[in-house]
Amino acid sequence: MDMIDAFACTDCHTFGDLGTEDAPDLTGYGSRNWLTQFIANPADDRFYGRTENDRMPAFAGHPGSAGRLLTDEEIELLARFIRGEKLA
Repeated sequence: MDMIDAFACTDCHTFGDLGTEDAPDLTGYGSRNWLTQFIANPADDRFYGRTENDRMPAFAGHPGSAGRLLTDEEIELLARFIRGEKLA
């Protein structure tokens, strides 16, 4: 099972030929730095803010959260994967 399936990204987002159009298309979207920060905490004021983000989890956790869902290295790999970069 790949990361996109494991974290159910395409349940809301379009990625390549997969997914739905309920949320932004993630195919090649954003720089690696932007994506890494967004995946870590999409509720950051820089992105949606806490009141606007009601679905995307903070994979790195945020103050008051139960903890991290992914390590920094896993977040970086996911960002690289979304951008279509080689992982090896």
